[in-house]
Amino acid sequence: DGPETPEAMTLFIRQKIREDFLSAEIGITGCNFAVAETGSVCLVTNEGNARMCTTLPKTHIAVMGMERIAPTFADVDVLITMLARSAVGARLTGYNTWLTGPREADNVDGPEEFHLVIVDNGRSQVLGSEFRDVLRCIRCGACMNTCPAYRHI
Repeated sequence: DGPETPEAMTLFIRQKIREDFLSAEIGITGCNFAVAETGSVCLVTNEGNARMCTTLPKTHIAVMGMERIAPTFADVDVLITMLARSAVGARLTGYNTWLTGPREADNVDGPEEFHLVIVDNGRSQVLGSEFRDVLRCIRCGACMNTCPAYRHI
């Protein structure tokens, strides 16, 4: 006998998730992009849950494919703009969360520990092959608009 309206369901889930975030010791996220020059990572969301997952637990672990690393913030700025426009037709998404390591000693927000797991999983071999362009995918989902299989599911 849970809530029946979409609004009540949303409120119920929000409260439950918040309890979980507040008691979690470790938060694990993906990573949309990373900046090589600073070691910063960027999480792009429309809901803002990434902020709770990255700032409330004592330890944050981000996992990303090696192809997500861009040289500079300027490069990532272009990618974020492309992601938002291609995914949802917006100029920017609701939330862009930037992280550069654990919190400083005088800060109250953020994790005490930060770990970044960079996954190769065969990507370096693909990079040297004729299929290297597949690593340019930013996971916006725009290709699904023209995919015959996806359109019939």
